[in-house]
Amino acid sequence: MSKSFFTGTEAELAIGSRAFAEKISASWAEYGLPEAAAAAYVAADAEWQAAYQATSNRNNRTVAEVTTKNSAEKFVRQMASALAKVIAGNAAVSDSTRIKLGLSVRDAASPLPPPGIPVRFTFVLNGIGTGLLKWACDNPRGARGTMYEVWRSGGFGTERVFLGVVGTKRFHDTTLPAGVASVTYHVRAVRSRKAGDWVQHNVSFGVTPGMAKLIAAQTRTIAA
Repeated sequence: MSKSFFTGTEAELAIGSRAFAEKISASWAEYGLPEAAAAAYVAADAEWQAAYQATSNRNNRTVAEVTTKNSAEKFVRQMASALAKVIAGNAAVSDSTRIKLGLSVRDAASPLPPPGIPVRFTFVLNGIGTGLLKWACDNPRGARGTMYEVWRSGGFGTERVFLGVVGTKRFHDTTLPAGVASVTYHVRAVRSRKAGDWVQHNVSFGVTPGMAKLIAAQTRTIAA
């Protein structure tokens, strides 16, 4: 099995991350990535590269610079790992393409079936503009590394917005538009080279006309 760039040394991460950012920025759709996810990674890589360069001289670097570098490094490794799982879930991306991206490839395909379908959603408002979405997902026995893509539609537009990729069955939404009557979350599980079905979950807030405050939340899961 080949090695992913984000599991290597800092020097390997710096070289691999830059190349990965350039490739997904230029051809995000080819790899099955949302454009917003590719853009977010490019920004995270830029911060990491700058912090890494700032600490390259051991004699001149400060404690604050090292702290910033360590934080940026941890974040970019986590993002790269999450995006690698999304890319692996795209059957149109070949093993050779993944290797060119600097990602690991298993010697043999996983015999496991696709990941499960998210069910039993709950949503709790934490305050104006923030909420916690939770769900359950019955993945195949022995399955590891399952991630979840989360999108949102509704609000003041109908277009779906990419929110993120998480490795737990919960998502903190900190960008809820104030004053909307409802939004719909779109969630699916991805693992290795397989992806589960999309599930839509509608959240109604019971917003009184003219008020920006979210009064209550009622949820409903619907077919994708």
